[in-house]
Amino acid sequence: MKHKYLLFTALFCALVTCFFSFSKPDVAPTEAVQYTDELGNTETQWYAGSNQQKIFALDTLTTAGTTTITVPWNMASPYQYQYFFKMRKIGVTPNVKVVLDERNAANSALWSAIDSVSMVGADSTKLNFRLRGSVTYGSFHRLRFVKVGNGGVARNTELVIKPTN
Repeated sequence: MKHKYLLFTALFCALVTCFFSFSKPDVAPTEAVQYTDELGNTETQWYAGSNQQKIFALDTLTTAGTTTITVPWNMASPYQYQYFFKMRKIGVTPNVKVVLDERNAANSALWSAIDSVSMVGADSTKLNFRLRGSVTYGSFHRLRFVKVGNGGVARNTELVIKPTN
């Protein structure tokens, strides 16, 4: 009888240990950090800590010029990224270049272009474009949409990052 009691106690302790060991994932929490950008505007950056996704609402580029989307996470740790764009021409053939820039520090004004994709001429019939990388090196990313001409372009933008470990 004593052996059954010891066996039951050992099983109960093992189950309790397993329950508390696996009760929640080991993921760093997302944290907000404020910084001042090169124009003097205060912004909030989020330390990712885990997989992150962001979907921007449908937008239309109608006039020549540059518009910018700032990737809303600080990626100081190693991350994989994929930035997806669904772009559709409205009217005449558009000429849009999407440039991925990075910078190393939150308060730095030095952005450096690291990748790009173009929607021009024959490529204007394509819908889907991606920028992806296996490791981020800069802590901050932004996307510049450089548009030439007056042909309209509708765009959907989706951002995904994942830790490499």
